[in-house]
Amino acid sequence: MLVRKIGSGGSNNSQFSYPHGVAFDNYNHLYVVDTSNHRVQKFDVNGNYLLQFGGHGSGDGQLWYPYCITTHTGRVYVADYSNHRISVFQYNGQFCISFGSDQLRGPYDVAVNVNNQLLVADSIRSNHCIVTFSLDGHYVGKFGTQGSNRGELNSPYSLATDVNGFILVSDGNHRVSVFDHVGNFIHCFGSKGSANGQFSCPGYIALSPNGSIYVSDHYNKRIQIFTNY
Repeated sequence: MLVRKIGSGGSNNSQFSYPHGVAFDNYNHLYVVDTSNHRVQKFDVNGNYLLQFGGHGSGDGQLWYPYCITTHTGRVYVADYSNHRISVFQYNGQFCISFGSDQLRGPYDVAVNVNNQLLVADSIRSNHCIVTFSLDGHYVGKFGTQGSNRGELNSPYSLATDVNGFILVSDGNHRVSVFDHVGNFIHCFGSKGSANGQFSCPGYIALSPNGSIYVSDHYNKRIQIFTNY
């Protein structure tokens, strides 16, 4: 049942052009990445517009086709795709820092792991890996290489982490791969197709409080829910 709808097409406040990533902060404020408007918009829990930040460009505080977002300890981390970096803002929209331009080629999704490190799905332009940074932007390492074998990645699209440190990654191999907290491959599930448990370009991943995993199955036009991974 539909509870509330926010926004419409356009570039004014509360309007969107290809919105992608969404995240809540610890005050129940909603942040929406408005990709083709090159900005992030912030709303209260009732959907009322509060503010926006970003704007098209490559300077400090500007964004160029941002895609996904996460919040942590008073900061908003934005995958600034076409600027090949992570841009960081305070909850009030004030720019803090950017980092990763030397390591990233196409950052798409971001998440914070149990070690309070930032994980970045670097999806294209030869990287095809998950890159790890400290929350203040220092490079830590990466895992994953391009390929279709178990433990390899092909344009990682979305990632999520759980309280036990497991890292789940969807990618162009039409599956979800599971890694431990330091990036060692554990197992994967899914294959190309339209049957239950199969995917056609799996997209965003979200974990529910009870541990179920929700995966948007893009070209099959559905959401699949798994209770054990």
